[in-house]
Amino acid sequence: MVVSVIAAVVVVSLFIIKFAFIKRGHEVVVGVGGNSSRHLPPLPVPQFIYYGSLACNGGVVIPGNSLIVLVYHVHGTTLINYVSISIDVPLTVINYSLPGPSQPGMVMGMGVYLNGTLIATSIASPTTAIATIVNTTYPLGNKTVSFWQYARAANWSVIHTGFVAEFPPINATPDDVIAVAIYSSIPYILPSCNVSSEAEEVQLMVSNDWIGFIPHYPNATPTTMQLYIEGTYITEEPIIYIATAQGLPRVIGMNNLTIFMKNTAPDYVIARYW
Repeated sequence: MVVSVIAAVVVVSLFIIKFAFIKRGHEVVVGVGGNSSRHLPPLPVPQFIYYGSLACNGGVVIPGNSLIVLVYHVHGTTLINYVSISIDVPLTVINYSLPGPSQPGMVMGMGVYLNGTLIATSIASPTTAIATIVNTTYPLGNKTVSFWQYARAANWSVIHTGFVAEFPPINATPDDVIAVAIYSSIPYILPSCNVSSEAEEVQLMVSNDWIGFIPHYPNATPTTMQLYIEGTYITEEPIIYIATAQGLPRVIGMNNLTIFMKNTAPDYVIARYW
């Protein structure tokens, strides 16, 4: 009973990040706790075509006061209007960065870039959801306790959340490069895959059924195999770039970036939804 109550409160708190629950159509990427699973019961979701998607168990720690950039390559012709990136924020970071609801102490944002130019920013910051969660009381046994008391009792270590950006549909072609930049004043963790090439990513997406029509209704098209056979998908360059910044720039030039980590592709969704 306690678990269901806390889950309901977390869901309500985080729903301000529109559609952040749908990472795979059948799994949820928000929740609390180092041991909590990302694979939670399904929620009603809109219809999607995922052109690119990863959901892995690895993780990379990103330092605070930094701008990271993820680069995506378009294969075939896709119509997209949605980008999602998962993150985990350690409770130790939140504890010293979020002293109270009137003093959030955290700045986080995500921008989507087409051929170097900013076309969309995240519709809500994870910091707002986190502030709501940690300043809410929760039932524990026959009493009500603070978030921190509950987290200690449950041995939680992180909050699972993420960024979502929406924009008018664009036709992305192989001539286009999509980039996603995330700025954060605090350190956080990027769930990620350990891969050495975009070809390896495609095999992961196909073998795990991570692209195609989501949710996977009977006879819904396109299927994973249809997109794969047609060569229509979006892959992530398995490199995390980093720069020193105080926010999201209007234009991103790759010459101003340095490589932070190779052979790593953070979890993402690039999709068309309606």
